[in-house]
Amino acid sequence: MKTMRRVFCLGLGLMAVILAGGIACAEIVQKYINMRDGFTIEVPRGWQIEEREKGPSPFIAFRPREKKGEIVFERVDIVVEEITDLSLDSFCQDYIKRLGNLLEGFTLVGEGETKIGNLPARWFFYTDTEKFITLKVKAKVKQYIVVEGNRAYLINCRAPADTYADYEEIFNKIVNSFQISSK
Repeated sequence: MKTMRRVFCLGLGLMAVILAGGIACAEIVQKYINMRDGFTIEVPRGWQIEEREKGPSPFIAFRPREKKGEIVFERVDIVVEEITDLSLDSFCQDYIKRLGNLLEGFTLVGEGETKIGNLPARWFFYTDTEKFITLKVKAKVKQYIVVEGNRAYLINCRAPADTYADYEEIFNKIVNSFQISSK
């Protein structure tokens, strides 16, 4: 009887491990590696990744379209800026001033400190008005800034104000996957 109970318990334990493994495997991601700027990031399967070889924004990932012809605003992009002799704090102070001058309807909602990939980072939460052809969309953006060496990495999570909360968990997972790699 004890042997049967042990076999039964072992079987239940093995089934739990298999099921847990199946659940973990269900979250399949696309890993993006950028050798030029030295970073990696992961996005959920189905997100459309655009890579740009020139310019400051080498990576943009859009959520999947839900219907044909739909305009998709929800996205994560990374901007990489070359900097010299600037700390994270001084870069951020300057950058917020630039955003205020560049973006229509810019309003800083919040800011704070965090870590991304074990590096100190700052985050800013703001709203602005995004223009797309003839459309104007009130957007919410949470931007993370990491400075490493002579580069500032700006990770932007953007969505229309009315759908931002629906994507916040996904945005957080994407940001937490960001790693600066050695070149």
